[in-house]
Amino acid sequence: MPKNDDVKEKVDIRKERSGKIRKGVNSALAYMPYVLIDIFAVVAIALITLIAFDFDWDYIWSWNFLITSVVLVAIYIMVHWSLYSSYIKGMRRNPFNVTSKDNKEMDIKTITGTTEWFEHKQDFINFRNVTKKKEAWIIIVQNRLTKLSNNAKPIDLVIEALGITEFEKKHLDHDEINKIEAEIDERKKNCQYLNRKKQLEIQLTDEWVAKNLDKMNHDYDKIDSQFIETGHLYKGQAKSKTNPKGKYSKDTMPMRAAMMAITVFITAFTTDLFMSEFTKDAWFVFVFRMLLLLMNVVMGLMYAETFYAEVDIFNLDSRVSIKDEFKVWAYEKGIFKLKEERE
Repeated sequence: MPKNDDVKEKVDIRKERSGKIRKGVNSALAYMPYVLIDIFAVVAIALITLIAFDFDWDYIWSWNFLITSVVLVAIYIMVHWSLYSSYIKGMRRNPFNVTSKDNKEMDIKTITGTTEWFEHKQDFINFRNVTKKKEAWIIIVQNRLTKLSNNAKPIDLVIEALGITEFEKKHLDHDEINKIEAEIDERKKNCQYLNRKKQLEIQLTDEWVAKNLDKMNHDYDKIDSQFIETGHLYKGQAKSKTNPKGKYSKDTMPMRAAMMAITVFITAFTTDLFMSEFTKDAWFVFVFRMLLLLMNVVMGLMYAETFYAEVDIFNLDSRVSIKDEFKVWAYEKGIFKLKEERE
């Protein structure tokens, strides 16, 4: 292999590793709210117990409390993640979902597999990205105008509404009308609210947007060809033979981890309950800990459904929709020909 190809391969490997690291960091950040919820919940239970049963406040700083809290949070997180992971994998393997996904992928392929797509996809993507960037900017400016209007002082709105009325035009002479108009123009010219509003309205014009769009760095619905073609997912070839080695462990690991965590949790704290001789404060702590465990079970399952709907299904439907957008764009550009024209 030529030296340049070796360098390119190393760069691609580094990019892939960097992408995996970014994906891991983003996943950790996305999961952080659930971790914080568990931490706050465990601390809240401890504080409620201390207040309700008049425990020693030194306990909150003891190693016993700290270790117990860390173990509780770890178990809650493991249960939440395990059930989420297991449930979402189940939804992705569901025959109905698989068939639906395959049908949509084939529909996308009817366009992305064509010569027309290969030759003109970048032109379409550039056109769409510019359009979406402009739309996003218009929304930003309109929101700023709405905020400006909502925060306007009553006197600003009064000045904005000033103007020569039909009654004044009918009963005043030309000089008096000119005088009033000059006063109104002066008040509007010195009104900070109206000056700011005028600036924002200028930013909505096509001329201003065309001159400044490339300089803007706001968030918008940006796409690339890879997303449309593959959804940015790594794909594998369907195998004619399934290798059973390690399949059981791989398929059942998340659910087994959840069940093991639940078993350890119940065993440990049931034993703790026995050792505490079923006192009311021990029952209180046990019940609340069980409620938190149940909450993480439910939240894990609910988040899996939410994630599947908002990521898997949404992205796939978006790719189908963008494929249709390309089709319309291609017909308008004459890239695709209608059946009647071909004949």
